Amino acid sequence: MTRPLDMLDAAITGPALIRAGLKRLWHPSLRWLVLAPLVINLAVYAVLIGVSVQWLSGWLDSLMSTVPDWLQAVVWLIWLLFAVMAMVVTAFTFNLLANLLGSPFYGLIAERVLAQERGDSADLATVSMGQVAWQSFLRQLQFLRYLLPRSLGIALLTLIVSFIPVVNLLAPVIAGLWAAWSLALQYLDYPADSDQMSFAAL
Repeated sequence: MTRPLDMLDAAITGPALIRAGLKRLWHPSLRWLVLAPLVINLAVYAVLIGVSVQWLSGWLDSLMSTVPDWLQAVVWLIWLLFAVMAMVVTAFTFNLLANLLGSPFYGLIAERVLAQERGDSADLATVSMGQVAWQSFLRQLQFLRYLLPRSLGIALLTLIVSFIPVVNLLAPVIAGLWAAWSLALQYLDYPADSDQMSFAAL
């Protein structure tokens, strides 16, 4: 059972560990592995957003032209709803795409950080970067097969709960807990994969 003092220590040391982690990412052997997926994701996403905005804008304009005159007063509300939906879909898609494209680099980062922590750089010479990157990509696909159906189930549960008075207060809690669990599992999986731990065992 976690003692209150342990929880207090974790709350105090947590920010320090985050700072230490960010500083480590700028190590010469890791820096390019951090910047490369960032640049790739920004470029891919800029193109996708540009294409999506063009398509959605044209589609909405044609849709609005069919709205009857007596509904013209609420056209702004329709635009607002579409904007919110687009933001949610964009955020979810970006997260999936960023993790998928970045997974080869994240696997290499985990491999090198573990080697630095353990002072065991010999292992890095025996495993090719391409092999680690490909294994990380396949592992990410395995994670997505686990995540997507469960995320849809949680989304459906949250939607149903949100229509039940009083109980609907639990909807954001359910969604938040699932998001926290997914992120924890996502980033714990990289070092676990580096240590040859199967996803099922994790």
